[in-house]
Amino acid sequence: MKMDPTATLRHRHALEKHDLERFTSQADFVRALCELHPEQAAAWGPLVDRASEVMATQGLAAAEAVLAPIAATAKSYTVHCVGHAHIDMNWLWGWQETVSITLDTFRTVLGLMDEFPDFCFS
Repeated sequence: MKMDPTATLRHRHALEKHDLERFTSQADFVRALCELHPEQAAAWGPLVDRASEVMATQGLAAAEAVLAPIAATAKSYTVHCVGHAHIDMNWLWGWQETVSITLDTFRTVLGLMDEFPDFCFS
């Protein structure tokens, strides 16, 4: 079965966008690490610049290989992601709609907490 060329292009674009977002996040993280480890900044800063060049020409895997010397330090950190909801009681909703949205929000969150026991919510 032949694949739709438009779907193929959309898929490739989505992958490229994902790769670019992933690399951008990694480069931003390394820059933050440079601030936390000023003794390493002189070595790590140029790696980010080199990885950016490599990303543009050779792709994500090659760029990540350039950043590999920083991996041990990067992996020594723990990132905590905490979900939250903002339910604006002063918005243009009536009482019933506000109660309904609040219930829907907490039902969704409780379902996620059942499915993912480590899920945190604020």
